[in-house]
Amino acid sequence: LSLSLPVLFLDLCILAPVTEEIFMRGLLQGTVLKNTYIGLVATSVLFAYLHGPDTIPSFITYLGMGLAFGIRYKTSDNLWNSILLHFLNNLVAFCFMYLIYLSLLSFSHPSFLPPFIVLRGNHCLIFVHPSKKCVCLCMYLFLYPL
Repeated sequence: LSLSLPVLFLDLCILAPVTEEIFMRGLLQGTVLKNTYIGLVATSVLFAYLHGPDTIPSFITYLGMGLAFGIRYKTSDNLWNSILLHFLNNLVAFCFMYLIYLSLLSFSHPSFLPPFIVLRGNHCLIFVHPSKKCVCLCMYLFLYPL
């Protein structure tokens, strides 16, 4: 973490969710592709690709996140819902990465387990990409109206 904590928080938890959701969901999925299912799938694949995954499991993780954000936008037709979901995802990832940085949290991943599902709750899935020590939260709040 070479950046200061407030700058990193601003970048990961505020700027990234707002700019990515305005571009992916607002402009592409909503305006260009008229909030169709094709638009949902296309923007989710693009979202995954643009995050630069280097393995199939990491691509699937980003694809799942893109689908969650896109479905939330499609079902609510409200960009703030997908921005909030993206913010919550990045906030959880930020907190886990910070705890790992402080050496207050560590994890080892047995090779016989699938590389990404770690925790499953009633309304969320937490994915870990062990080689990057990257934690991603994919919430399925889109099933429940806000």
